[in-house]
Amino acid sequence: MKRVILLIFLMFVSIQIKGQTWTTNSCSPSFTNLYGPMNSIAGTNGTSRTAIIYPASQLQALAGKQLLNMFFHRGTVSGVLGGSPNFKIYLKEVSNLDWGAGNLDWATASTGATLVFNNDPAPIIGSADGWKSFPLSTPFTYSGTQNLAVFMEYQNLAAGTTAITWSVENSAPCVNTTNNNTTKYLNNNTGTYPATLTNTNYRRPLIGFDFVTTCPAPSQLNASNPTSNSIALGWIPNGTESEWAYVVQPQGTGYPTGSGTTVNNNAYTVSSLTPATNYEVYVRANCGVGNSSYWIGPVNFTTLCVPVTSFPYLETLTTFVPNMCWTEADNGNLTTGPATFGSGSWVADGFGNSGTTGAMRMTLDATGDNDWVLTSEFTIPTTGYELKFDVAATQVNVTSALTSPWESDDFVEVLVTTSGNTNSNWSPLFTFNDTNVPLNTGEIKIIDLDAFAGQSIKLAFRAVEGATNGSASVDFFVDNFEIRLTPACSDPTSIQVGNITGTTADFSWNPIPSVAGYEYVVDTNATNPTGSGTFIANNYFTINNLNGLTTYYLHVRTDCGSGVYSPWATVFFTTSCAVINSYPYLEPFNTFVPNICWVEGTGGDTTNGPANIVNGTWIADGFLNSSATGAVRITLDGATDNDWFISPQFNIPATGYELKFNVGATQNNVVNAPSPAWESDDYIEVLVSSTGNTNWTTLYTYNNTNVPSMFGTTNIIDLDAYAGQVIKLAFRGVEGASNGAASVDFFVDNFEIKLTGTCAEPFGIVANNITSSTANITWNSITGAAGYEYVLDIVATNPTGSGTFTATNNFPATSLSGLTTYYFHLRTDCGSGNFSPWTTSSFTTLCSSITNYPFLEQFNTYLPSACWNEADNGDLVAGPLTFGSSNWIADGFGNVGTTGAFKTVIDGLGDNDWVLSPEFTIPASGYELNFLASANQLNSMGALTNPWEADDVIEVLVTTSTLNNTNWTVLYTYNNTNVPAYTGSLNTIDLDTYAGQTVRFAFRILEGATDGSASVDFFVDNFEVKESVNLNSESFNDSNFIAYPNPIKDKLNLSYNDVISNVSVVNMLGLEVLKLNTNAKDVQIDMSNLSSGIYIVNIISEGRLHNLKVVKE
Repeated sequence: MKRVILLIFLMFVSIQIKGQTWTTNSCSPSFTNLYGPMNSIAGTNGTSRTAIIYPASQLQALAGKQLLNMFFHRGTVSGVLGGSPNFKIYLKEVSNLDWGAGNLDWATASTGATLVFNNDPAPIIGSADGWKSFPLSTPFTYSGTQNLAVFMEYQNLAAGTTAITWSVENSAPCVNTTNNNTTKYLNNNTGTYPATLTNTNYRRPLIGFDFVTTCPAPSQLNASNPTSNSIALGWIPNGTESEWAYVVQPQGTGYPTGSGTTVNNNAYTVSSLTPATNYEVYVRANCGVGNSSYWIGPVNFTTLCVPVTSFPYLETLTTFVPNMCWTEADNGNLTTGPATFGSGSWVADGFGNSGTTGAMRMTLDATGDNDWVLTSEFTIPTTGYELKFDVAATQVNVTSALTSPWESDDFVEVLVTTSGNTNSNWSPLFTFNDTNVPLNTGEIKIIDLDAFAGQSIKLAFRAVEGATNGSASVDFFVDNFEIRLTPACSDPTSIQVGNITGTTADFSWNPIPSVAGYEYVVDTNATNPTGSGTFIANNYFTINNLNGLTTYYLHVRTDCGSGVYSPWATVFFTTSCAVINSYPYLEPFNTFVPNICWVEGTGGDTTNGPANIVNGTWIADGFLNSSATGAVRITLDGATDNDWFISPQFNIPATGYELKFNVGATQNNVVNAPSPAWESDDYIEVLVSSTGNTNWTTLYTYNNTNVPSMFGTTNIIDLDAYAGQVIKLAFRGVEGASNGAASVDFFVDNFEIKLTGTCAEPFGIVANNITSSTANITWNSITGAAGYEYVLDIVATNPTGSGTFTATNNFPATSLSGLTTYYFHLRTDCGSGNFSPWTTSSFTTLCSSITNYPFLEQFNTYLPSACWNEADNGDLVAGPLTFGSSNWIADGFGNVGTTGAFKTVIDGLGDNDWVLSPEFTIPASGYELNFLASANQLNSMGALTNPWEADDVIEVLVTTSTLNNTNWTVLYTYNNTNVPAYTGSLNTIDLDTYAGQTVRFAFRILEGATDGSASVDFFVDNFEVKESVNLNSESFNDSNFIAYPNPIKDKLNLSYNDVISNVSVVNMLGLEVLKLNTNAKDVQIDMSNLSSGIYIVNIISEGRLHNLKVVKE
């Protein structure tokens, strides 16, 4: 009997067997103490439970074996475990491959498991790395028919000395990296085993077992000297056996299930294999009838490729690399060949950057590139064969020709060798370089192979970037690699496409001597024509009437007469943007840029045009920040911005055409007007050019004296001056050298060129002086108009009937509703029933002043409505500097919950942030402002741990300049001498000073210049404006007042000798939760819906006030 140690790395990749030990290498192991077998921690105690399932497919060598020892592989090189540890191992066969997605209950999962080790692991672990053997106190026989579950418990109640790590498997196919439920674990340092395992992973510790066998397995299986159809096998016997069996099968088949092929020699060559195929081999010892060892393996190998002998051979590079007989390689030289094989910088891509697959590509842009693609081997039968392939060179990532010239020390070689699989002694067949750059649209290259008749050859493409790395970045493409007999009628070669416009293109190719002519087809189909083409005698022609922005294919073949034709040769090209001749032309900017005929640019001036045709700061956005798409926008906020947005070309046929578009300007990222104001050196120009992208003329300018409305307006520009010309139009945004605080979003939408109607549309509609109930609307006068018709409604679509006539170009709108979006529809009346189309502009009224009291805002949402606003910076006189955002946020009052109040954190140097309320009209004296405030330590429900700093304040402000938000007055100040309680403090501010006035309130945080260690959460809640209670409580006669019961469960009974007119109930936060008009001497108050706690009941009788504290159970 011999004991054979099986060390299982959980996936059979390659075998290195020594003596009686069987080891199987892992895919990619790493070291950790997280996933087991034990979570040892240095300097503290550690406790862990781990449950892992190992699949039966990886354990077949153990089938039917009695396991005697279990092995784990220690990764930590040195150090002892320390402390007083205990380690337990349980084994159990299970049918499931994983534990499921939920948490794992340890007691349930481990039920029925066999405890096989329970002891101090420290002596076994020792102080060095390597495999550690844990003897099983109870031998365990593994059937091999089910998966193996391993349960591990570790506990060290004393501080460990070393955090011991263990080898775990990381990578597929050794483990399923997408299944995180094969390993469940939980680690702690409480000393208590976790009842539920909540952590998951796909990694598993490397394990091993030994067992008793009468037929020891061989070791050191190797596979060598592969040919195209054979492999030499060898192994070392570990017993007296003289017979073995082998299995050679496709890689990944797995542990053999049959008996294999018997041999009587431990060195054997397997033949009759398939070329270019991945195989795996297993071997076992046969020690007699019914007595065989386990299979060792797999060892992987690949048979060699055989030369291609059948022609024509066409590789379309639909996949890259096409098969294992093609390979990538790197570095090296022509004599010795590539230095390394298997990878390089050639990649799959669409030919000429059209699409993303179907060709192979190399980008020449990095110094030191030396990258190869090697083909299969080919046996050239005789003379008369040729190599044909498509080749192209474009600017990187685009379809256009190079913008920076090909560099003189960069090249791509087409190579050949007759040295077979040694891949050495290469000779250049052709070189592409700076004097021989292929077309960006592609061309066909044909190379004669007569010099290699009767020989076997390999071909290669090798791309080399020289030592001087210039600015060129070249995408080099190869496609349709073909070896064929040279046809009796030669293909056209060096096909060139030139002078491409939106409607025309010129074609030419190398002339072929003594032919009848050529046939061509131009279409949008990449596949070759099935019929004949158009005959021409010359090797060039021009085609017209093409469509703009369309990819076409030119198919051309040689006509050698008597019905003999060459194969079709094909190149593709894409027409440029066609000049627009059809009107009306409308671009609503549903996408940005709409197409490649619209371009962006940066830098430059109006004489020379943009310095660069590249993306700038014009972007897609919703018009006036109403959404995220549907218009174009530039933000004027960066010093020296100079960004262009340029249209396609338009042919203006005659006089009577106009440009129409919508514009608007708002504060950055909000719908409000710009604040701070548009700066004096910033502007947007509307430009025109009749010479392409140069010599621009200004048609219109927006600047600080001509700011478009925040609600949008229409501009119409006459184009009569350009009748009969082809023009481009552009919008150019320029930020001056003085970069102030302004941040303006400028929008353009609905760009249209059209015939001017017989009755001109009104334009320049602007709504000004907007209040909650009024607005003044004006527009540009139309010469010769009888007047205008308007409709003001809340419907965005144009009216279907007539409107109200006005002879003037302004309209004062009154009786409007607050916070409502209105649409002003306007058309010109040219008399005699002739009207222009409707033009529509919108505006939104301001919030109406609040006049109904009490008004209570509990901040269930933040901001509660559009009538509340945030703002930033500024001072009390000028008001906030910018509107729309600040550092105030929603949170739970006093850090209880996450909503229901608003807060700011006092901790940022220079903070100056506002929250502005709606407007309130205070009817008379006798009104007050109430709110709750609290100050808490950052993210805590407790009091401040670092004192409020002396130069930090929260101000409660009021202004009567509500339209401009200026001239604020301080009503109350919180500071280091006046800190609200962390549980909340009620503040009441008298508003008699503002009786009869309309006011707005604000909360403003100011963080001083000295930034100390304090970090304060300041909260505001239950903002209330209401009538004050100002009564004399001392005149109330307590002897005649009865209140019962107290404490109460539901109803409180009150009785007094005079009429009780009003009763209100207030909670301990100062919030009025119940108010009744009673007007009776005997009153019953239903408090059943109130929460348990203490309440103050206010009783008013004959102008006298009495307070009663009540406990609600």
